[in-house]
Amino acid sequence: MAGIIQYGSYIPYTRLTRAAIGAGKGERAVASYDEDSVSMAVEAARDATRGGVQVDSVLFATTSPPYAEKLNTATIQAALDLPESVASVELASSSRMGLGALLLGLDLATAGRRALVCAGDVI
Repeated sequence: MAGIIQYGSYIPYTRLTRAAIGAGKGERAVASYDEDSVSMAVEAARDATRGGVQVDSVLFATTSPPYAEKLNTATIQAALDLPESVASVELASSSRMGLGALLLGLDLATAGRRALVCAGDVI
């Protein structure tokens, strides 16, 4: 049976108090000046692949890609030290791409491939 075997997450360390923006109590996690959707996806992917999980394909979904010309999944693949034989697919520019990446990952898993699905956004 194909499905999710492991997952990871990353929440930025930097916090913004809601009182600082006049919006009530509590705080909100915000990306630091040097964090983008790819760097956050890499941290979540490191969490998900901890323990030596093998990967055949990397899927990355975002509405805020930091690079327009360069394939962002290539950066994720290099940061995770994955072999060049790993397939990379980037799904961007639509809020529906997160679901699209999950569905594509499920299709790949059904076909016997091990897919790493990453999603990251900076608002």
